[in-house]
Amino acid sequence: MRPGTPAQYFSRLILLDALHPDINRLEGLAHLDGHFSIITSQSWYAARNATWAEISRWLRNLGFRPVRDDIYDDPTRWYHAEQNLALFDVGESNVLYSEGQLVPIDIIPMRPHGLLREALERF
Repeated sequence: MRPGTPAQYFSRLILLDALHPDINRLEGLAHLDGHFSIITSQSWYAARNATWAEISRWLRNLGFRPVRDDIYDDPTRWYHAEQNLALFDVGESNVLYSEGQLVPIDIIPMRPHGLLREALERF
């Protein structure tokens, strides 16, 4: 994956909000030394990292299936065909367990198209 454009970043924030509402807040925009920045924040949670079993159970219950094209037992890529929603970088350090629920804090959601969508739909 390559870095996203500002439009892709905003799209990812909206998609992440569908998994866990109100997790991200837009704080502002900045332009410094010729660089444009989007400033966001997330709430702090009294939490621990989720386990692979908890992540797998949560995502499967939401209708996601793991994308497995490698030798790893614990996939970090998931796809929901009916919603055409892919999740990347899903791992124990990017999903928290807090007060009985899972909180995705740093996963990358996207709506794939073209060849990527075709590849994901094969899983």
